[in-house]
Amino acid sequence: MDRPRLVRGDAAPDSRVEAVLAVLGGDPASEVARRSSVDVAVLHRWVRAFVDAGSAQVTNTPVADAAAHRDRFLAAFAHETRTPLTTAQGWVALLAEGDVPPSMMARTVEKLDAALHRLAERSRDV
Repeated sequence: MDRPRLVRGDAAPDSRVEAVLAVLGGDPASEVARRSSVDVAVLHRWVRAFVDAGSAQVTNTPVADAAAHRDRFLAAFAHETRTPLTTAQGWVALLAEGDVPPSMMARTVEKLDAALHRLAERSRDV
């Protein structure tokens, strides 16, 4: 029986997902592992992760590890974003208050530009 292939846009299908779907569809895990050139234990881990993620999605209850990883990522991202943002805000405040002497204007704009560039890089990373 042909199974639908999971494809996003023009991307090639993910062979791991296809292997998992084959097992869930009733194909013997040992045969799917052989066809996919993976150890059957690895395939079983893929199936377990797939089912756990799907269950968490359907029940709207994220897996504890996933929530902890998400929280660590968000904390690191907030820090990496806050640092250049705070720097840029400080330079803008100095410029707005007129506290920057003309001889320092070019250097101040360079510092502001560098902080905004770092912030843009962090945003692109995400």
